[in-house]
Amino acid sequence: MSCPTRHPHRPLGLVLAVAVTGVGTAVALTTAVPATAVPAAPGRYASSEPPASPSPSPSGTLASPDTMASPGTVVVDGDRVTVTVDLATARLLCGRVAAARSRLARLDARIHGGAEVIGSVTWVEAKAAAAGKAGNERLADRLDRRADRRAEVGERIRRAMTRLDRVDDTVCSAIRDAG
Repeated sequence: MSCPTRHPHRPLGLVLAVAVTGVGTAVALTTAVPATAVPAAPGRYASSEPPASPSPSPSGTLASPDTMASPGTVVVDGDRVTVTVDLATARLLCGRVAAARSRLARLDARIHGGAEVIGSVTWVEAKAAAAGKAGNERLADRLDRRADRRAEVGERIRRAMTRLDRVDDTVCSAIRDAG
């Protein structure tokens, strides 16, 4: 699925993945896995295998190796996960929240815009209806499926925005209050 406006070669899923990684991963660390304490080496996953899905993993590092002051530790105890990183890394990640939120808000506005917004679900549905009226059923079906996928991406974007807001309200506000 391509971005129909400025970057036709850039898939929306890639933009979403970039926006969701980083600070947003800190909130999603609530999966139940066996209890373990592992240092997360920069650029590596604490477990032997990387996560199978694009969702955040409780065993991954929270920043790139170039920007982290020190690697950090992930402790998983039942349903509770404790991620320990130094203050500089936490501030760096919290500094990315506003930019990530802005990118997600722009994507959300585009996807959930009206029929006049190029690339919105409504716009794609209108194109599908026009193709159906013109007798091009294959194109109409393809555009309908594209609209469905785009709506699903829109819901993932809204969930990511909620997670970022939660991180900003809890972790980042505590860091700002600490000085």
